[in-house]
Amino acid sequence: RDAAGNLIMGNDEVVRIFGPLPQHISAFDVRCCYRKDGSRYKQEEWPMVRTVATGETIYNEEIDIVPDDGRRMTVLAATAPVRNEAGEVIAHVGVFRDITERKQIETQLEIMSRFPKENPNPVLRVTAQGALLYANHAADHVLGCWHAAVGGALPDSLRDIVAGTLVSGDDRTVEVDCGGVIYSFVFTPITEFGYVNLYGRDISERKRADLALKKLNAELESRVEERTHELTVAHTKLLEQLEYRVQAEESLRSLSSRLLSIQEEERRAIARELHDQTGQSLTVLKLMVGRADRIAAEEMKPLLGDITGMITEIIKQVRSLSLSLRPGVLDDLGLVPAMEWLFKQLHTQADLQVHFERDAIAELTQDANTAIYRITQEALTNIMRHAGVKEVWVRLVRQDGKVTLRIEDRGRGFDSAAAGVTRSTGLSAMRERAALLGGHCRIESSPGKGTVITISLPLANQIR
Repeated sequence: RDAAGNLIMGNDEVVRIFGPLPQHISAFDVRCCYRKDGSRYKQEEWPMVRTVATGETIYNEEIDIVPDDGRRMTVLAATAPVRNEAGEVIAHVGVFRDITERKQIETQLEIMSRFPKENPNPVLRVTAQGALLYANHAADHVLGCWHAAVGGALPDSLRDIVAGTLVSGDDRTVEVDCGGVIYSFVFTPITEFGYVNLYGRDISERKRADLALKKLNAELESRVEERTHELTVAHTKLLEQLEYRVQAEESLRSLSSRLLSIQEEERRAIARELHDQTGQSLTVLKLMVGRADRIAAEEMKPLLGDITGMITEIIKQVRSLSLSLRPGVLDDLGLVPAMEWLFKQLHTQADLQVHFERDAIAELTQDANTAIYRITQEALTNIMRHAGVKEVWVRLVRQDGKVTLRIEDRGRGFDSAAAGVTRSTGLSAMRERAALLGGHCRIESSPGKGTVITISLPLANQIR
């Protein structure tokens, strides 16, 4: 070109690289031209323009060219000014040399330099057509398994993977079994050059460990399943035993309840027999002795008087025994009057003062009346024997759907655990009577702090 930028001459190679050249330098399109650092050229930065503008000579400036047709080339540009005798720039000369192939080879060498032959893992490079370009020493076993060599082709299955990797542009991991040695290959596409790098890693030990772990897990699952079956069978048997035990306890509870009922019936019958027959017979005997006393000689009267006194005392004892066995007031008047009568008797006989508080309670069943009366009788008897006090507090209340009996003394008390409350006949009888009616008995005591006995019975089944 001349100094004005008009085209004087350009050969076919320049046209091949740049396409049809414009007639004037200012019309030259540099949008497809890039510097070595990746930045795009501006018009004023183009080597020929700079040479014309400054007269400088430019040597081997590397330019990347990416035309619209999709090609990619790298050229070296050199431009020099042409001067007249006065030293003025009258034209310029530009020389462009295509170094695309050389750059590709340099890139390949640079990539290959990252994977030296000393790498302990297999490294290979394959073209899009499946041709093997490179393999390090660690890949010899793999190539022997594939019956392949550098310059040859890989098996069809791997060629398909290579082609698919280049199309997707994404890495892909494939496990390959080479005669019992298992490799995990990562296929990495180098799309700009149409190559795929294969980076392998021997995972045989890991796979064997995985298989061993799976086998162990299978054995463990089998043992767990077997153990679960054994536990299920044991659980079923335990449930059956518990059911039998519940049935046995229910039968025992029913039997105990029946025995207590029979016992109370026997007590009632004996008490009635003592009161009606024995008591009446003794009364008749007393009357007969009194008649004999009126007609007897004077020397017999003291003896007959003593006999009358003894009969009177026996009548009192029989009446007391009858009432102890089964107070008639419990059957005739109910629970509260029977308890009040019991408290009066204890006060008269043993000087025991009972402070009695009660709520209005619906009429209870005969079994409930008997249980509460007998528990109260047993508790007060224990207090008179062991507590060393003359005062007791008794409360009979209705609360939260239950009838509650609370008996408290402030006497000696005892260590319930050490004394073995459950082994005490009297206390065990209290518990049993409460349990038979669906209730419970709680005994609280400690040395020197007295004793509290609380009986709770559900009202639902205790009201007539």
